[in-house]
Amino acid sequence: CSNGDTVLVAAVKRYKPELVRLLIALGANPNGENIDRAINLIKTYWKAGDYERRYVDETIKIIEEARERNRN
Repeated sequence: CSNGDTVLVAAVKRYKPELVRLLIALGANPNGENIDRAINLIKTYWKAGDYERRYVDETIKIIEEARERNRN
């Protein structure tokens, strides 16, 4: 991307859980500062109770699970 984001970072910023899941399955790295920033951005923007927050929460859960698998 012209701003330096990877496809995974763009998918996280757009809270697209199915795309995030697919990209990780295809080998995208769920770690890194850009992923952390993207997660913080969407968590800040979509508060608990907002309609889109369910997609945000699912996206974050997928990233956290992938990171846990990578640690083991």
